[in-house]
Amino acid sequence: PEPTMTLDDMRQRDPFEPWTYADYLRIPTTPWLIGDDNRPVLIARGLWVTFGLYKSAKTYLSLEQAFCIAAGVQFNGLPTMQGRVAYVCAEGDPKRILARVVALCEKHHKDPDEVLSPDRFNLIMSPVNLIQPDGRIGVDTLLKRLDDGRGPYQAIWLDTWAKMLAAFGGNDSDAESVMPAIMGCDRIRSALGCSVVIVAHVGVSEKAQDRPKGLSDLPGAVDGGTKCVKEGDGRNALFTFSAVGERYASDAY
Repeated sequence: PEPTMTLDDMRQRDPFEPWTYADYLRIPTTPWLIGDDNRPVLIARGLWVTFGLYKSAKTYLSLEQAFCIAAGVQFNGLPTMQGRVAYVCAEGDPKRILARVVALCEKHHKDPDEVLSPDRFNLIMSPVNLIQPDGRIGVDTLLKRLDDGRGPYQAIWLDTWAKMLAAFGGNDSDAESVMPAIMGCDRIRSALGCSVVIVAHVGVSEKAQDRPKGLSDLPGAVDGGTKCVKEGDGRNALFTFSAVGERYASDAY
């Protein structure tokens, strides 16, 4: 049998070369970073979106997912694939965001000095310009910083979608912003061979809360998503996270 196709083999293919059954036999099954086919949470090498209303725990969920992958611990009882992650957080104060990661270290009995390091969990507190590659916050500048020879990445979070679009003067309802920005996400995914997770807001009306805010281009382009819902307030609040629009899960989970 032919050897298994690697990511480098796939990158080096001619963009218009047809895929054959022989190719199919060589392509390894796409694994899950968190969960499995029956309990899908986050797929490897995919484009994912985590969305919900303001204060629906999108960042809380995303940080814990990133932490569990970086630290190699289970995510709420589900298996994870350990590896490097980068969390691009363009909203909030660095001290407060870092405090959340330190709290996760305490929860899972991990040394924060080991987890919060370039080899495990890279926290970046700046938006990324997904359209214009050069410059101080351009996507190519980010890729050069992350491609440091310390090992491959499993996933990168972009929190939030609105901040990434605003980095070049765009917005989620502008056709000239959204699709080029999605292509920028694919640029990251292809260059690093990892998943890209977009954290996005939803509209305030009830009908608008089942998909990310703005054009339908984003939900149409991703491999799956996680909807975040909050019910109640304070210590009595209940948070629900649901996999939606998943193209690769079984039983339409």
